[in-house]
Amino acid sequence: MSPPNPTKKQSQAAAPARDSAMYRTLVEAVEDYAIIILDPQGVITTWNPGAEKMKGYREAEILGRNFSCFYTAEDIHQGVPFQLLNEAASQGRVKIDGWRLRKDGSRFRARVVITALRDDDGTLLGYAKITRDMTELHNYVTQLEQQNQALIRADKEIIETQLRLKTFLDHIDSPVYLIDDQDRYVYINQWHWDTFGEIASGWVGKRVDEIIPAEFVENILAVDHQVLQTGNPATLEEMLVIHGEPRYLFTRKFVVEDLDGRRWLGGISLDITDRKKTEIDRDRLLRQAEAAREEAVAAKNLLSSVIERVSDGFVALDRNWVYTYVNQKAAELLFRQKPEDLIGKHIWTEYPEGVNQPFYHAYHRALETQQPEVLVDYYEPWDRWFENRIYPSHDGLTIYFSEITERKRAERDLQESEERFRNAIEESPFPTLIHAENGEIIKVNQTWLNISGYAQDEIPTIADWTELAYGARQETVLEDINRLYGITRRTAEGEYTIRCKNGSQRVWEFSSAPLGKLPDGKRMVMSVAFDVTERKQAEQEVIQLNIELEERVIRRTNELKVAMERALESDHLKSAFLATMSHELR
Repeated sequence: MSPPNPTKKQSQAAAPARDSAMYRTLVEAVEDYAIIILDPQGVITTWNPGAEKMKGYREAEILGRNFSCFYTAEDIHQGVPFQLLNEAASQGRVKIDGWRLRKDGSRFRARVVITALRDDDGTLLGYAKITRDMTELHNYVTQLEQQNQALIRADKEIIETQLRLKTFLDHIDSPVYLIDDQDRYVYINQWHWDTFGEIASGWVGKRVDEIIPAEFVENILAVDHQVLQTGNPATLEEMLVIHGEPRYLFTRKFVVEDLDGRRWLGGISLDITDRKKTEIDRDRLLRQAEAAREEAVAAKNLLSSVIERVSDGFVALDRNWVYTYVNQKAAELLFRQKPEDLIGKHIWTEYPEGVNQPFYHAYHRALETQQPEVLVDYYEPWDRWFENRIYPSHDGLTIYFSEITERKRAERDLQESEERFRNAIEESPFPTLIHAENGEIIKVNQTWLNISGYAQDEIPTIADWTELAYGARQETVLEDINRLYGITRRTAEGEYTIRCKNGSQRVWEFSSAPLGKLPDGKRMVMSVAFDVTERKQAEQEVIQLNIELEERVIRRTNELKVAMERALESDHLKSAFLATMSHELR
């Protein structure tokens, strides 16, 4: 037997130490990768310069710590570090990209490979963990993705813009087209399809001289070429034959240039055929408008005649508080000799003492709310009482008013003494009724009986009176009367239509006042009626005539307006249209 070779044995014994030294030299030489060894529980047992450079920990302060310190709080909460160790132990190796933490708390994008280390018997010795900083690559890829999304959005916006432009052009109710530098149509809008039908399907790609009638082609092409050469827009009249009928178009032509400098000719037209017909009809319409004006003047004169016959004062004010109409009665009540002394003048300039009086506020309120107002008020500057009926419109106010000083004085006199009060009731020219809360009619004067036609024994109670005078409306009127027993001062109730014994109807305006109580405590009320039947009829006649006049004036004015608009259209339509469309397509 040969003696053992000591050199060979020494070499075999030294090999693991040499390999370990070489491995450590290699690991420490790698600075772009963090290469560490973990025990089976994930505790760090080795650390290389690449790991220190990447993660910021020195070897002395990291050895013995668990590798989970490199993971975010969210990953730790979800158990990610130990899930990775389990996968590496079961599969031999695991690879993953994710966010990791440096010593200073900053994050970096890492690509990690964890490999399970086992001995010859398969016993798990630990893990080799190799980490590469992928932050720059991740940011670059993210930037590329963002740029790609931006390009996608830009392409989408271009397509949407093109679709919007096409939709806009297709909704223009006039021909819009585009011609190339070879005089060929490259685009026509929906108007051509709607107007010509299937014939329009062959237009795109055809030359202008294949579409336009020969007698117009030379002039049209001369304008087209001039616009393309100079870049200056031009306008002209063109003619197309549509379904066998000539249609005249007023066209604006302009240059459309792309980024490469290539030019196309754009055109947009306005159909002016109807303008010809408008010009032909203009004189006839003007004559009709003049006749309408004369008719309106006649109607106004008729209305004035009716208003002058009304016994009340009547005035009209515009929205600037200027008198536009005053009848003779109104002039007299307003201390003027004739209506012309007020027409065209400002009410508050003529009567400054009226500012802030009750009727001043009633006028403003009616104009603002467009609701009629009725005002009975004492006008202290003149020591007179007036009743105003105010009817608003969008143009101003129409006011019927009358002096009721005598009536108001009569009411005041009725309150001075009981004896005079009773005598005044009996002799009063106004229907007067005294009634109590129990429904008893205590006193009814002769005027009431004379006008209504009922005898006193026919109306001993309010119930009897309301049944005869109001019929089916009895319950509603009784409710209104019952409310009177709670009033504390004179109250204007408004107008009621009563039925007389002979079947005729009268309009009475009621005003009631409390009269104290009967011995049994029942409250009493005195109701005075003013027969306004004739006045209401006159008002209705005036209102009806006014409505008819307004309708005639509006109708004739509209006809005149249409006539004048058509007459002016030929002068203004062209410039207005060109200005608008040039702005839109610029």
